Amino acid sequence: MKLSISTEDGAGKPFQILLVEDNEGDVLLAHDALEECGFPMEITVARNGEEANDFLFNQLPEGSVPRPDIVLMDVNIPIYNGHEVLRRIRENSLTKDLYVIMLTTSDNEVDRLQAKKYCTNKYLKKPVDLQEHYQLVSDLIEIFKSLRDN
Repeated sequence: MKLSISTEDGAGKPFQILLVEDNEGDVLLAHDALEECGFPMEITVARNGEEANDFLFNQLPEGSVPRPDIVLMDVNIPIYNGHEVLRRIRENSLTKDLYVIMLTTSDNEVDRLQAKKYCTNKYLKKPVDLQEHYQLVSDLIEIFKSLRDN
């Protein structure tokens, strides 16, 4: 279930990131984009909505995982889709304030509206070319800077 990737530079407490993604290629792409941001981080990967729920709602052994600062989640994941996980995040008093980014290839207006309905913080497209990859990295850097400053 869990793949932890650490990129620490000694500059402070690393961001705790939960990446909810079932496609191994997209996991590697997201990791590369996050690594390019240059911020210290620890990334945990959940491969489906059930694993994300287990991670977020402490059904794993207590203290075994830190609470994420950011959740990066695909819309189209198995078992429970990203919208279902996002809805549960927002309905729970312990997780309702988590910063959630829907990171998806979907340009579907229904997906955007549903993500907005459940108060996603950002809806970002997965890169399909080099220019979009650089834009994603730029967007993530700005998000991390704003969270770090708060």
